[in-house]
Amino acid sequence: MGVNAHQPRRPAGIPAGGQFATKSQPAPGYDLDEDVATIDGRPVEPDITLMGSGLRIERYSRDGRSHDPDDGRPAVVSYGLEGAVKSERHYRDGQLHDPADGRPAALWYRPDGTVEFEGHYRDGQAHDPADGRPAVLWYLPDGTVEMEGHYRDGSRIG
Repeated sequence: MGVNAHQPRRPAGIPAGGQFATKSQPAPGYDLDEDVATIDGRPVEPDITLMGSGLRIERYSRDGRSHDPDDGRPAVVSYGLEGAVKSERHYRDGQLHDPADGRPAALWYRPDGTVEFEGHYRDGQAHDPADGRPAVLWYLPDGTVEMEGHYRDGSRIG
């Protein structure tokens, strides 16, 4: 299974030209005065961590465990020094878990904004989505699939 090198790779549910386009603008921030995140209907503020390397990580949590806000944004987003998104991770009750819309629980990006890794998880375990796509995909810079792996409950099956 491969992706045409001349056709941009876009997971289901992600609009074209969005996060996979080359990043030239600063990473989006969330102004809590205008865009209040909620978990279980209660307003929450992100826990923002600045690492020594300048990496910024935003985390949302419920009862101390990473958990996606109700609006579907990832529970954990990391940004590089230049402001581009480096990774997005969706969690449910502290475990990597694909959102209901079929997006992968984990996405890693190269500095130019192209996807490097896509991982589908269920309850913290790599797991193929119901549509038969591989749970784990590694991409070359041109968007073609370098490696893929099929998993069920964290065990490799293909």
